[in-house]
Amino acid sequence: MEIANDVVQLVSFSGSTANALAGRFTLADEAIHAHCVGIAEQEQNANPSVLFLILPICRRTK
Repeated sequence: MEIANDVVQLVSFSGSTANALAGRFTLADEAIHAHCVGIAEQEQNANPSVLFLILPICRRTK
């Protein structure tokens, strides 16, 4: 990510991950929730300079 003239530019992005897919089931089972939290912590610790976030996709209408 780069910021220039108050504009955020994404340098790279990726698609669905195993954790993103499994995260859909975290409300159904505490064990799944705990597992996903553990994976997220490992990803963040392994990549301290990476900003992990979810951007909602919104459709523009006229």
